[in-house]
Amino acid sequence: VGELDGLLLDRLDIEVDDYLPDPSLLKANVDEAAVEETLVSHLLKSNCLVTGQPDWGSVQIRYAGAQIDQEGLLRYLIGFRQHNEFHEQCVERIFMDILTHCNRRSWRCTRAIPAAEDWISTRGAAIIPPGKRRATRAMPASNTSLH
Repeated sequence: VGELDGLLLDRLDIEVDDYLPDPSLLKANVDEAAVEETLVSHLLKSNCLVTGQPDWGSVQIRYAGAQIDQEGLLRYLIGFRQHNEFHEQCVERIFMDILTHCNRRSWRCTRAIPAAEDWISTRGAAIIPPGKRRATRAMPASNTSLH
C-alpha cells in the first residue's frame, strides 16, 4: 500500500478515556469556509470478530467541505480499541458516521495496513484494503452504471 499522505492526526496530544466508537465525537465547523484536506491516523485498532485478537491498521480520510474537528476524529478512531469488528466493517462504520455527523460534500475513507504491498494476506486469504468514496456531483445522464 505504501505511505499514506495527509496530515497526521496522531501528532495531537489528547486524552482518551472511552474505548468504544462514539459518533457524537464527530463534528465539523459549518460556520467556517470549506476546506479540502487529507487526514491520516495509524492508531486504528479493533479486535478480530472471530478470534478477539488485536487488528491494527491505518486510516486515510480525504474530504472537501466543512472542516472536521481533528481532536474529535482522533478520539473517535481510538474509540475502536475495545470494539469487536473486522476492519472492513469498521471502515464502513467510519464512512457512515462521518457522512451522518459531518455532512461531507465529497470524501474518501481508506483503511490500509502498514508494510502491506498491493494485496494484504490475512490467515491465508488475500484481500484488498477497503475504500469508500462519495461525491455529491450529479452524474451525466448517459451514465447508467458505475464500474
